[in-house]
Amino acid sequence: MNRHSPWAVLSLIALASVQAQFVTPEAVDWEKVRAAQPDGLSLKMEISKNAYHLGQVIDATLTFSNTSLQPYHLWVGTHDRSGRIPDIAVYAFDADGNPVADPLRWYFERGGMGGGLGNVQDLGEWKITLPANQWLRFAKPGTYTLRAFSNRVQKGDRFEQGNRQENRVELVSDPVSISIGELNPAEEQRIIGEAVAQLASGGKEAEAGAATLRYLGTPASRAALLPFLSSGPRSFSAMMAFYAAQNPAEEAPTILEAVRSGKLKFNPGLSHLYGTLKSAGFRFTPLLKTREEQEALGKRFQAAFRQAADEITAAATAATGGKGPDFYQTIIATLFQDPVKRPQARVELVKIQLELTPEQGDTILRSWKDFGGEDFLPLVRKLAGPPSYNPNALKALAAIKPEEARPLVIEDIQREKPRYLIPKAASRIANAPLLTLPPKPIPELDLYFEVQLSKEHPPKLDLLMDSIDRYGSPALLPGVIKFYLPKEGEWACDIQKDVLRFWLRHDPPAGLEALKRALDSREHTRCYTSVLSGVLLEEWSEAALPIVTAALDDPDPEVVASAIKVLEAHTDAAHLGPSLIALQRISASATKQNLPAYHAARGTAQQLLQSTRWKPDPEQRRQLEALAAARPR
Repeated sequence: MNRHSPWAVLSLIALASVQAQFVTPEAVDWEKVRAAQPDGLSLKMEISKNAYHLGQVIDATLTFSNTSLQPYHLWVGTHDRSGRIPDIAVYAFDADGNPVADPLRWYFERGGMGGGLGNVQDLGEWKITLPANQWLRFAKPGTYTLRAFSNRVQKGDRFEQGNRQENRVELVSDPVSISIGELNPAEEQRIIGEAVAQLASGGKEAEAGAATLRYLGTPASRAALLPFLSSGPRSFSAMMAFYAAQNPAEEAPTILEAVRSGKLKFNPGLSHLYGTLKSAGFRFTPLLKTREEQEALGKRFQAAFRQAADEITAAATAATGGKGPDFYQTIIATLFQDPVKRPQARVELVKIQLELTPEQGDTILRSWKDFGGEDFLPLVRKLAGPPSYNPNALKALAAIKPEEARPLVIEDIQREKPRYLIPKAASRIANAPLLTLPPKPIPELDLYFEVQLSKEHPPKLDLLMDSIDRYGSPALLPGVIKFYLPKEGEWACDIQKDVLRFWLRHDPPAGLEALKRALDSREHTRCYTSVLSGVLLEEWSEAALPIVTAALDDPDPEVVASAIKVLEAHTDAAHLGPSLIALQRISASATKQNLPAYHAARGTAQQLLQSTRWKPDPEQRRQLEALAAARPR
């Protein structure tokens, strides 16, 4: 639920060792780093203009270039879950050479959850534009020199293994000069007014308005962001604005008072924000050399964080008078935020479960694995029924009272528009609530299935075949085969797998023949690449073994990988040797023009290294490690 758990933060400090955001400007010998840059490798920074006022957004465009004959690669992600990309930084110095403060250094030194989506590509030229303000807080007008620093680029092409520090190349840009002017009160109010109007408009305009207020960094701009702290798409920008204040701990009373007065609705994120601000004085740095020092600081930090959580929870309770939806939210926040008080919070939620709003109830349902149980059955029943028809409630009901979920599932599967499908989800995920009962025939559905199969174009075909595979009786098999055969080899992969599993379950010999035809059918789709694992991982038959072992010699590397996955799941370690030979064959064919072979060999080797069923011996492990580390030619 939160990016940075206070209970785990100390274990994450070591992440700082490879991240640019932890390299302090005083520690960088700019000329030495520049002199050590490989020929042909460069980082260029361009600033959109030369003059700014205090707190104005400074867009910096960084261009990474490689004009040498040596290969280099880099991650091209533009976002990190921690809130700031870790392997890029912008530094600034005033006219006397003094560094400009990093407003978020204290926050990111605590570590926390990071990582972002994005591919890795070979470096020719790549650009990214970021607000330099993420790393800079200018305290006064003047002339400043900016430099960009990054250790994102790594040696070798994109198939270079690992993310080792020694592979990273440090790059610095040429200096760029800008001037920062005063911001008078009237201009500040005008900028805030325009930004607030943008926030109200939504979309990209609201995003720009939130960025303007975040980086403006004045008490008035933070006050304008205060209402957005509780929830919504702008809560992150608002939160970062408070973390970046000149004295973060002094911002905590503002949050507390807003909760106490009822201006801010309480939630787990708000509790985390308040606790982080209150404990801003704790500095997690590499200076703590011993484990004892780290553990002692960790205990003090946790105690301070818990005390802060108690303070804001008490304020929220006082604001609500100890009752009503807003008060219940404080209990839910405790459930997620405080491991020590979690058991008691859960007891309290059980008592008031039927008074929770549907949204609050769904919060518990979405964390059912952690907090659910039969004592929440009244809430589950309420939300599984009308008007909510909550798909998470149906899944929970199927887990604790399958006999009650059964009629709901049977009725809903047959609806033209099922009410329990998860909206805006891929079909397999969307169907999940209706496929939560034990996988065995449900005779009450046979007639419905027969009628649908008789149609030329049944609606909800993915759900229909999913359901037949799980709940259909053997009597349906002739109808399923009649429906399937006219388009055999052309079906979507999931539909094909559902039919083949059902066929194999109720007529193994004919089902295996159909599976073999699906494996050989390569004209219309690429479903053949995964059909073995898609069918046989869940519906294994010893009679399928010759088909699977023969697939080790298949010319398609993805078929080989699929076959090995099935063998590892269902057969003994005697098949590891032939699987290794097959992997070595496809690895030998891996080139930069044949990347499927590379990915299949490498990924499968990594899976087998972790196998607990086959348990590779030392020589087999050595061969697998070599395959996992191999690069395409």
